[in-house]
Amino acid sequence: MVEMAQPKAAVYVPAAMLGCVTEEETSVAVTASLCWMVTRRRENSFMTRELPWEPSSPIEVTPSEYEKQVVSWLEEAEGKLAGFSVQHLETLPGSGGEYVIDAVAKFKIFEGAEIAVLVECKKLKRPVERDVAMILKGKIQETGSHKGIIFSTSGFQRGAIEFAAEHGIALITFVDGRHTYVTRSAEEVPHAFLPSDLPKYAGFWVTPTDTGLSISTISTQSVDKLRQWLTL
Repeated sequence: MVEMAQPKAAVYVPAAMLGCVTEEETSVAVTASLCWMVTRRRENSFMTRELPWEPSSPIEVTPSEYEKQVVSWLEEAEGKLAGFSVQHLETLPGSGGEYVIDAVAKFKIFEGAEIAVLVECKKLKRPVERDVAMILKGKIQETGSHKGIIFSTSGFQRGAIEFAAEHGIALITFVDGRHTYVTRSAEEVPHAFLPSDLPKYAGFWVTPTDTGLSISTISTQSVDKLRQWLTL
């Protein structure tokens, strides 16, 4: 096995990743030994040994299923938002021409002012780079939209994370739902011992902090972070 240098900065992870029964975000700084995971699959086992929000092997999912799952999370996050709607593959006019957006969420605030959120689903072989976030920011401005979210099956480079945080763009790594269950052991976890109620897919919301990264879990059962962000 190839040994990798462990990161010095502590990162913040969901409580579910500490083997807890809840998926609520925790502010406990865990050591690199608990966070250091590289995904490996065998016929009857599932083991993680790298940061799942920075996957070396992106999840295999069809573009259609990927986008539909993202739309489903947005719909779950509706809550009490007035006039909430989500359109899959919507074409929007902009000053530079028309843009086909993977998903567009809209809702109303205050006296009926409409808020539009552009959502892009990236399925790349390498982490999303800064220019992808910059292009989305341009689309938001050109279409008169207000917010943006980028989902990625391959994680995000540091430059993209920093740029997105500066401009209010949310970044979420799309992963196998089994990544929401991680033990402290380096031993393989047989499929038979994984909880039966794990989601098929999940997302890890990546936000930079002074000490590293803050990670929040998104799944069908856990969309509070997404709901809160939509209304900010």
